[in-house]
Amino acid sequence: MCSRVGRARLRSLHRSRMAKQRYLERIMRYLIGICAFVCAVLCPHFSYAVSEHKALVIHGDSYPSSCDSDQREILYHELARSEVPDLAQAWRAIELLLCSCNNASSSGRVISLLQKKIRETTESTGYKPVIRSVPRNEILIDRLMMAGSAWNSSILVQGARIILQFGANEACVNSVTLVYDKHKWSVSEIGQACD
Repeated sequence: MCSRVGRARLRSLHRSRMAKQRYLERIMRYLIGICAFVCAVLCPHFSYAVSEHKALVIHGDSYPSSCDSDQREILYHELARSEVPDLAQAWRAIELLLCSCNNASSSGRVISLLQKKIRETTESTGYKPVIRSVPRNEILIDRLMMAGSAWNSSILVQGARIILQFGANEACVNSVTLVYDKHKWSVSEIGQACD
């Protein structure tokens, strides 16, 4: 009789342990689901807080993307110190060119920045510079939208002109010249110098 009662008690204990374990597993799945939901909702809002752009490494030296939050802050302060006309519009144009994803919405905003004809200067080591006029088209838009692939950026302000320079890769430095005319910033020149 004792053995039957003992076995029944053991089975009862085993069942209650299994029930507790299943209950804890359900709670864990629930908490993991909540965490996944919170991350899915909140993470897009912190996209600039976490670096999503690769650093450029040249001969062991690492250069952070110009779209990382600290690099963007440096560029913004550099621009703000220069007292350019319509600082907010100038900054939006620079951010658009350096950091926006290449999609229909961003492409439309870049088109609005472009003059009808853009002057392009390309240089390579040992060759004369080539200067030509390029039309406003999709190819030009794709070339201008760096989508985070810009490093070591700097800004030079000359009155109502902003010259934005950045490393496009390990061999080339690109430039974009923005001019302020009729209360609007627009791209007037682009350039590229490569080794």
